[in-house]
Amino acid sequence: MTELGIHNGKLMLHCSDFHTELARQIPGMSHDRGLSAWIAPLSTLTVNVVSDVFRGDVEYTDAVVQYMKEQITLAVQIRAAKDGTYSDGLPADISQNLWPLQRDGVAFLASAKEAYLCDEMGSGKTIQVVRALDMVQDPFPALVVANKSALRSVWEQEIEMWSTTGITTSVVDGTAVQRRKALRTKADVYIVGWDALRHHSRLDSYGNVSRTDKEKESKELNDIPFKTVVVDEAHKAKEWKAKRTRALWAVAHAPSVTRRWALTGTPVTGYEQDVWGIGHTVQPAMYPRKTQWLDRYVSISRLPGRDYPIYNGFQPATYDEMIAHLDPFMLRRTKIDIIPDYQGKLPLRTVECDMGATQKKVYKQMAEHMMAQGEDGIIAAPNPITQLLRLNQFAAATPVIQDVDGEMRVVELNMPSCKVEALFELLDELGEAQAVVFAESRLLIDLVSLELEKKNVSHIRITGAEDGPIRAANIATFQSGGCRLALCTYGAGAESITLNSADTVIRLQRSYNFVLDSQAPDRVDRGARSVPVQTIDVVSGGTAEFDVHTRIGVKQELFEQVVRDRMRTV
Repeated sequence: MTELGIHNGKLMLHCSDFHTELARQIPGMSHDRGLSAWIAPLSTLTVNVVSDVFRGDVEYTDAVVQYMKEQITLAVQIRAAKDGTYSDGLPADISQNLWPLQRDGVAFLASAKEAYLCDEMGSGKTIQVVRALDMVQDPFPALVVANKSALRSVWEQEIEMWSTTGITTSVVDGTAVQRRKALRTKADVYIVGWDALRHHSRLDSYGNVSRTDKEKESKELNDIPFKTVVVDEAHKAKEWKAKRTRALWAVAHAPSVTRRWALTGTPVTGYEQDVWGIGHTVQPAMYPRKTQWLDRYVSISRLPGRDYPIYNGFQPATYDEMIAHLDPFMLRRTKIDIIPDYQGKLPLRTVECDMGATQKKVYKQMAEHMMAQGEDGIIAAPNPITQLLRLNQFAAATPVIQDVDGEMRVVELNMPSCKVEALFELLDELGEAQAVVFAESRLLIDLVSLELEKKNVSHIRITGAEDGPIRAANIATFQSGGCRLALCTYGAGAESITLNSADTVIRLQRSYNFVLDSQAPDRVDRGARSVPVQTIDVVSGGTAEFDVHTRIGVKQELFEQVVRDRMRTV
């Protein structure tokens, strides 16, 4: 007989040796010799997977039956909160100045102790969290993990502006001494940057990833009994080997934590395993072991002689099961759902430009021979990936190739550039209207900035080279209408800033990073607007840039399978 029960807060499966291979298929399941049973984290997903794997031939103890009844009741309550059932009953101070669907979001967070708030960028996720913290009982101390650029300009300011109960904050920023002082300061909410996490928390163990003795030691964040952990830009947790992710897990999975809320407009960045990464962060019992989860929910193939797997999308046979267990805890609305009188986005416009003879010559050399002739010598692409990166660089402008410490490098991009010429044609078309320009390469931004200066076109830069005060001043200048253009690299300008004084986004290059590529236009398309946003892609004709656009489309389809925006609009 196969029996599923609960032992010391975990699921315990008794089955015959004949069913060993079936038990191994269950995510998180491992054999305990001392108990002569299989043990797994307690979750509804595991209970349902056991039933599916054993084809329903399982006896459940009374404890499991009671647990499932409680979880079903909780799921019904959360779904009711998502649907707006409780929104009218929110206290007046909690609901004031919120859009109706933001009130639904507050009720959802208050109901779901483990939640994924995946509203589209620019729709007010931060505000919903602040009001939920105002509403729930005993949420403090709380930890907010966010991008460094958003610590003060978003989280500290939004909490001060929107909290109705006077939530106090301590921003963990600056030097190591300053960060430690901030962690010693008494506050309701501690706001820390993603990259600072590993300096103030031990690293959680996972798989065969090794840790030094120092990385195993508890640090300041581990000594604070956090009750709530809010993870902004939670898609960053997909990098499960990264030290910042394992530092986050060490804090978020502490016994004192009763609420884990993940915030991201892009829960999937283009890879199937992203679902597991964010899931393990918020619901470690539901998403215990990565390999077993992938084996069940992802179609995987391996080429002969290759160690790494190839992921081919979600398994059709288990896709509905995956979504069924994710859906109760995930709330996703687009801006058109949330923002009253939302103006939407105009259809994407693509402008194709043609390279001149000089630029085309260098591009052709790299395309055909994986090398190109520069002033000081030849630059080569040692592999197809490097070749593709070079081709996209050369498709933008003419490279200046020089010897730097014995290595041939592209030290700058120069004219002629079909992209820069196309940009100036678009600026003539736009008149004096403001626009935000994005590029993957800082060298391209440097070239654009130089050419704009020659024509006395006012602009600011957000490239990562500017320190915090200069970056903030640049954004303020643009937002106040003090200049015409904002020039941004994706790495520095695609997340955690607002540039909505403009109506137009011009992408001189697309980013390979799906999150940055999709979030860039939303720096402009934020909040209530009087006119829709126009995004314009500038593409060099007959180049590898079209391959980049195709790959982005594939990632977009995978993203759609999880968030199901199109399904909700049908």
